[in-house]
Amino acid sequence: MGVYKKKRKKRNPYYYRFQHQGQIQKQEGFKTRSDATIAEGRKREEVNAPPILTIPSVSFQELSTDYLKECRIKMQKNTWRNKASVYRRFLGFIGSDIEIEMITPKQISNFLQDRALADNNSCANRDLKEINAMFNWALNQKRINSGNPAYDIEPYPEDKEHRYIPPAEDIAKVRLIASGDIGDIIETTFRLAARRGEIIHMPNSPNKSHAVTWDDVNFEQGWIRLSTRKRKGGNLEYDYLPIAGGLKDILYRRWKQRDRQAPYIFTYTEKDLRKMMLALCNQAEVKPFTLHSLRHFAASILNDANKSINQIQHVLRHRRQTTTERYLHLMPNRLQEAFDFLDSDKSVTHCNAKARKGDAKK
Repeated sequence: MGVYKKKRKKRNPYYYRFQHQGQIQKQEGFKTRSDATIAEGRKREEVNAPPILTIPSVSFQELSTDYLKECRIKMQKNTWRNKASVYRRFLGFIGSDIEIEMITPKQISNFLQDRALADNNSCANRDLKEINAMFNWALNQKRINSGNPAYDIEPYPEDKEHRYIPPAEDIAKVRLIASGDIGDIIETTFRLAARRGEIIHMPNSPNKSHAVTWDDVNFEQGWIRLSTRKRKGGNLEYDYLPIAGGLKDILYRRWKQRDRQAPYIFTYTEKDLRKMMLALCNQAEVKPFTLHSLRHFAASILNDANKSINQIQHVLRHRRQTTTERYLHLMPNRLQEAFDFLDSDKSVTHCNAKARKGDAKK
């Protein structure tokens, strides 16, 4: 310990002195050696403690702008535009741009309550999701140290809408009368269980196009390469799928008739696609459905054919099995078997047997 006494000093003669990282640390004027020793220990703890990092304060508008810049790089246009609209509405709700540390859970709750009353609970929950996303990003980037004020806010209850999946006979009627480009689009989408944007190049779409091109088709080896950004991080990922005989015939016919200046297999605007599908459904006299319904229907008939969840997951190219299960719109086989048992004579027999067994114990 670096505690010393000045011999010629009668009052408060003790002092401490030590060197830390090339700098002399010294303090005089202690009455006893014990006082100086305690003070030296405190000083050593102070200089050896890790520095406290202070994060400069940032406003809500500045933080949301920086977050959206990163979203524009990683996400589809519709995604980051929706986020931007949420942050603009929240900024308008609080009335002025304020420091991020001043935003309270109560402010966010009031904003969401107004949103739910003006629109619906689903809209409010989507806004909550986007506010959470921004604050979590800021925490991961160490842009704020005040925590996420939306973390403990519970979402509102929602009445989930059941997506309409057309019955097999309606799809059969539409496929029967579809011809030309729209017929090829329907068959390609259905036989690959693909997303619309993976098959059709839509020049006016706000999202970055990743539709299949002729460079993505290999007739000799019998595969087609589809790409998607609908996975975590927004990276463009590729999947190689086998081309069955009927689909191969369709694509080969189109390849022979292709415009050599056009790289995409199909090119249509979103508006034209909607018009063509609506006209086909009206002509077939069925309830209108979209191209995406074909993907859900493909999953359902694979499930009807007793294909495993794992097989269907790979066909749909989902990273999580829970996502695939939402596509099936049917009860799992084991659950169906359980209800079949309850509805059968076997359950009555089983119940009577248990009752007799209970009587015998008495």
